[in-house]
Amino acid sequence: MSEQIIGVIEELWRYPVKSMLGEPLQSAAAGPGGLAGDRAWALRDLRTGNIVSAKKWPRMFEFRAWYEVPPAPGAPGRVRIELPGQNSVYADDAWASRVISEALGADVRLERAADLHDGRVEADIDVDTIFGDIPINAIYTGLKPGQSIPGSFGLSRGTFFDTAAIHLLTSASTDHLRQLQGGTAITSPRRFRPNVFIRTVQELKGFVEDQWVDGATLAVGSLRVDRIKPLLRCVMTTHAQTDLPRDLSVLRTAAQHHAAHLGVTGRIVNEATLQVGQQVTLIGRDR
Repeated sequence: MSEQIIGVIEELWRYPVKSMLGEPLQSAAAGPGGLAGDRAWALRDLRTGNIVSAKKWPRMFEFRAWYEVPPAPGAPGRVRIELPGQNSVYADDAWASRVISEALGADVRLERAADLHDGRVEADIDVDTIFGDIPINAIYTGLKPGQSIPGSFGLSRGTFFDTAAIHLLTSASTDHLRQLQGGTAITSPRRFRPNVFIRTVQELKGFVEDQWVDGATLAVGSLRVDRIKPLLRCVMTTHAQTDLPRDLSVLRTAAQHHAAHLGVTGRIVNEATLQVGQQVTLIGRDR
């Protein structure tokens, strides 16, 4: 099999509560279920019964979650949630759902992924804004006139993940997207919420992840990721967060030049510890 050095891990990110801002890490245990503690919690909208997503609730980016006590084998850790205005609450506080509901302005309940067992849940979207100002039929080109998409989508069974347990993104792609946009957009990886942001070697240019989706395996340190698929982006990439302004041009550019895809997901096939600075290698199939 051929091997190609892609680059090194520049950033690691974990998001303890779905759709809230997360925490940067220097190292993280990872396995088939993703990075330890990732998307361990989510909010359920008590009006619809579905999970709250920043796809419909941009104010979720006013909240930040991190592990004050990191998760460990047999121990879930303890998540602290910073609310708008700098107040905070622990996810396991009995009053956490009430306090978050008041801050968000909606009746929600904080729930653990561990309590889903093998169940599947739906997350809400706003079909009118899911792709910012891009019409849905420009993304889903097979829709008939007047046809739309459902107002919710199923999460991966037993989890709060949208599609897969890991999301990878390269600097080559974010740099290329900014160039295509015209150079004024801030294409910080924080906009795209990857678990692993890879600083690519200098000779790799463009949307390099496209080379990974044809049966290849990615070695991220000693972690192996296969079944790699492109990731369809949505309005979340345009939301304001901390110092990043709202910017619809980011998604417009991805839609115009790359069918609204950026970064990839995949299946994790083993357990390993990821660390910033580890090498990332593409292991291709022999032809």
